[in-house]
Amino acid sequence: MKKHSELLTNKTITIFDVGASGGFIDLPLLHKHISIYAFEPQPESYELLEKKYSENNFKSATLFNIALSNKIGTGIFYKATHHSMSSLLQPDNENFKTNFNRITNSKTWISNIDTKATITVDLSTIDSIASQNKIENIDFLKLDTQGTELDIIKGAEELIKNKKISIIKSEVLFTPVYKNQNYFSELDIYLRSNGYQFIDCHFYPEIAQRENKFAIGNKVVEKPKMMQNGDAFYVLDFTKIRNPDKDKLLKSGIILASLGFYSNATTLLEQYGMKKNEIKNLLLEFTDISFKNTIKSALKRITPPIIAYWYSRIKFYKNLYSF
Repeated sequence: MKKHSELLTNKTITIFDVGASGGFIDLPLLHKHISIYAFEPQPESYELLEKKYSENNFKSATLFNIALSNKIGTGIFYKATHHSMSSLLQPDNENFKTNFNRITNSKTWISNIDTKATITVDLSTIDSIASQNKIENIDFLKLDTQGTELDIIKGAEELIKNKKISIIKSEVLFTPVYKNQNYFSELDIYLRSNGYQFIDCHFYPEIAQRENKFAIGNKVVEKPKMMQNGDAFYVLDFTKIRNPDKDKLLKSGIILASLGFYSNATTLLEQYGMKKNEIKNLLLEFTDISFKNTIKSALKRITPPIIAYWYSRIKFYKNLYSF
């Protein structure tokens, strides 16, 4: 019975990492099968990325010191105090303060988004880059660009229209953080209307589950609002495509399995023609069945509720003061 590495022999998973600061960390078991195209406009982050990718286990890595958008040209890039909050959009400081002025370490949060400098960056589109590099399909598109994700997707209009992008992971915003930003609702409507299915949205569960109201001494503090953004996952609805490409079905199924979306992966692998037992064995390759994890799961099942409750309370306060 073939393992995923055997199924991917002589196949390449093409990935666009847009907003690539820090490097691509998703799909670790698939890296040797991946040709990655990484886009990072910040010069300092780009230099670090070059060093990081000088030694990697990707099939190939191509880096671009540009920003992607829905147009070709140049744009103003707002470099934030914390590089991860930099964007082609100007920060909406007033709304940011309105939403976050009483969370723990609010002064740090608010100062992180402040603009420390502006630079002019080159802009291009996914369609243009794909055409120039003779890329026919993108198996996985990852977007993390602080409010411009939908603009970038609209810059892939030809690929989207021709069903050439299989899976999309996009950071999404729900509250105003940047001026003229894209919102989750807008991106969701656009992708659904272009043949994509919503899979899931990843937030920060440990923070999101904290108590909503509390005080430290006589200081009134609210829990961090991590639900204002997240990572939304979409997959092309292959059931509505006549005679879908078998390689795309297989690669998409394996990518979804690697991400932990086993139900969605099963649907695609069944459509590909895999038998139930083959699918089960493939999915097991992407599960943590280590001895340590097995023991941890067993302990969770047998731990009395009162002990589990107090353990969760200790974790809550530990996270609170270390955030």
